[in-house]
Amino acid sequence: MKAAKRKRLEAAGWSVGSANDFLGLSPGEEAYIGAKLALAHQIRAVRKEKKMSQAAFAKAIHSSQSRVAKMEAGDACVAPTRPTAHPGSPALPLLLRVRRWTFPTGRR
Repeated sequence: MKAAKRKRLEAAGWSVGSANDFLGLSPGEEAYIGAKLALAHQIRAVRKEKKMSQAAFAKAIHSSQSRVAKMEAGDACVAPTRPTAHPGSPALPLLLRVRRWTFPTGRR
């Protein structure tokens, strides 16, 4: 947030803080959320770099376009940690790059 905007909000009586402050997250929960969001952003960035649509990527990993959209949005109902593809798949390089990410174990 820009400093000027922060000052305006605080002058108006608002309390400005992070999502961690608001939700009272533990360091582990904060790390998990950060990793999940980073993974979601990387999935989209690499897919776009490869010039693949969500539908094409979904087909390559034997999934659905809506599931890929949820993975890219970091939706809590999907765990994009174990995508699979056949050896000749155009999505394989993407999957190999994404698989470098690991999530801490614990609550989901």
